[in-house]
Amino acid sequence: MTLLFSLFITLILLASIRFSLVNFLIPLTDFLHQHCLNRLPQSSSALPELKALVCGENFSSLHESELFIASGLIHLFVVSGAHLLVIQKFLLLWGSKKSKVYQYFFMSVIFLYSAVCQFNAPVTRSFISLLILGFLLNRHLFWPWHFQLLLVGFATLWLEPQWLQSMSLQLSWLAGLAVGLNQNIFKEKSFLFKQSVFFFLLLPLIIYLQVPSPLVILTNLFFTPLLEFILFPLSIVVWALPRIFPVFDGLIIALKFILRNLDLPLQPQLRSPPTLFVIGIWAFILSIHFA
Repeated sequence: MTLLFSLFITLILLASIRFSLVNFLIPLTDFLHQHCLNRLPQSSSALPELKALVCGENFSSLHESELFIASGLIHLFVVSGAHLLVIQKFLLLWGSKKSKVYQYFFMSVIFLYSAVCQFNAPVTRSFISLLILGFLLNRHLFWPWHFQLLLVGFATLWLEPQWLQSMSLQLSWLAGLAVGLNQNIFKEKSFLFKQSVFFFLLLPLIIYLQVPSPLVILTNLFFTPLLEFILFPLSIVVWALPRIFPVFDGLIIALKFILRNLDLPLQPQLRSPPTLFVIGIWAFILSIHFA
C-alpha cells in the first residue's frame, strides 16, 4: 500500500503542475501512427475500421461508428488489452513466456504497437498492466488481482494526469475489473453470465453514451470472438499484405448488415461529460475495488 500511496501523492503533484510523461513520446508516436495509416489500402470500403483496429485511430464521424455504438461493440474497435493479448498469443507460437529473450522481444513489440496507437489511454493502461504482470511473475510475487488493477490504474494516471477526465480510460478500467471478476470470482459461470457482468459494470458509462439495451449482451456474446480472434488478426495481415483487403471488407459489410437489421436504438451523447459525472464514475470504480 506504500507504493500505491506514493503513486497517489505523485499523481496529485503531477496533475497540479500539468506534467505528462506521455507528451515526451509524441514525435515517435506521430511518426509511427502516420506510417501505419499510410500503408493501409486507401480504396478499402472498411478503411475506418482498419484504421481503428490496426492503428488505433478514432472514428472520425458518428456515421462511421453508430452501428458499433448501438450494438455495444465500439469498445472492441478501441485498441486495448484484448488486442495486446491477441498479439501475445500470436507471438507465443515462436517463443515461450519463460524465455528472457521472448519476454524482451514481446515487450518491445507491445511498446512499438502502443506507440503506433499514440499511447491512447486504454492501450497505455493495458501496456502498463503487462509490464507489471511480467515484473511480478519474474519475481514470483502473487499480489491480489484487484490490487494489481488498482496499481496499474494509478500508474497510468501518473503518466498522464489529464486522463482523470478520460471516459475511455474509465471504460478500459471497468472492462479490466469485469475481466478480473470473471477470471477470479465467476470463473465457473457461463459465457453469457460473464458478458452480463461486462454489461452491468459498464452500464453507468453506457447510459451516458447511448440508450442501453439488453441486446448488447447478446451482440457482445456472439460478435466479440469474431472481432478479437478473426477481424483484428486479419486487419494486421491486411496491413502487411494490402492486396487482400477485399476479404476484410466483405466481413465488415456482413457484420454491418447483421447489426443494421437488429434495429438497435441509437441516441448517442455527443457532449463532453460534466465533471460531477466523471467524479461519480471514479467513485463507482473505487467502490468496486474496495467492496
